[in-house]
Amino acid sequence: MKKIWLSILVTLALLISGCGFTSESGILKQTTVPAETVTEEETTKEVSTEETTTKETAPEPEPAKFVLSILGVTPADASGTSYTATVDVQNTGDLKGTYSLVSKVNDELMDSIQVELSPSQKKTVILPEVQAKVSSLAEQYKNLEIDEQTCTISVGNISTRVTFQEAVPEPEPARFVLGVLWVTPEDASETSYTATVSVQNTGDLKGTYSLVSKVNDELMDSIEVELNPNQKKTIILTEAQVKVSSLAEQYKNLEIDEQTCTVSVGNKSASVTFPEEEYMLQYLSSRGTNYGGVELETTGQVKNISRTSLKDVEVVIEILDSEHELLYSSSKLIYRNPLEPGQTSAFEVVCSVNAQDVKYYNVYFRFKSGEIIPTDRSVYKQYSP
Repeated sequence: MKKIWLSILVTLALLISGCGFTSESGILKQTTVPAETVTEEETTKEVSTEETTTKETAPEPEPAKFVLSILGVTPADASGTSYTATVDVQNTGDLKGTYSLVSKVNDELMDSIQVELSPSQKKTVILPEVQAKVSSLAEQYKNLEIDEQTCTISVGNISTRVTFQEAVPEPEPARFVLGVLWVTPEDASETSYTATVSVQNTGDLKGTYSLVSKVNDELMDSIEVELNPNQKKTIILTEAQVKVSSLAEQYKNLEIDEQTCTVSVGNKSASVTFPEEEYMLQYLSSRGTNYGGVELETTGQVKNISRTSLKDVEVVIEILDSEHELLYSSSKLIYRNPLEPGQTSAFEVVCSVNAQDVKYYNVYFRFKSGEIIPTDRSVYKQYSP
């Protein structure tokens, strides 16, 4: 119990000592500690210092600052005489502002454009007056009104150069050129002909050519030929072929006197000369009669189908046996001498032989000189009793 009270007294003594109490003659008195005196000036100074520290940590905002980039001047279409012009402008400052955009074309000043931008905002600005000026210069260059093929566009501290396109000529319409015209014999008969001509489109566009041909000024049916640019075709002139072949046949048969004909197509022409036939006879008919193996008679007709007069024409008769062995031959001038072109003459050969085995006869013609005259066919026949 004593220990408890002792502990209480010690604690109380400590409390009294902390509160500024003193003991005089056993009486506790409170002691007041004077506070530190702070003047108004010092208080103001402290506040002012605090405010200055706050201002230093929050700097003033940057004014509007503009940056130009990507100046583009490009053709607007395939004509090469219409251009677009744009430039990018960005505000990199902290405050909203307006930029006065000034452009030039070949040092010629264009009207300025006012561009308002918020902080960090970026705009692509169309330059209408630049577009119009560059397009005008391109058109003048194309029309050969100016020699300068380039121009320089500048906006602020950036610039670009434009080179105008060379003038592209309008495509040439289809234009047709005729090549070699060929008219040639198709075979050895020389009465059958082929006729061809080549046609080429030298223009830039597709087109159709109406091919008109003539034979001796006689108009043939036209042929429509469709050709792509630079395409070339060889055309068969079917109707002209038929006409020339017909004329050649008529000339050969002495039905016409014209030995040449002319084929024309556009500005091309070709002359054809039909071949001159060598002297020739056409065998018309013959008959051989055997009168008992003693007298043999051979008669017939022949025609001059050449264009040459034939003089001293002989007919030769060869007499053969059943084994086709030659027994006897005889000759005689034909009745008409000379034989003119296109004329017909009869012939007759009568001979007496002493041969019982006479079976066949062969007929051919020759000049009196011995030169054989060609005929259109050979004659090898049997005697009739």
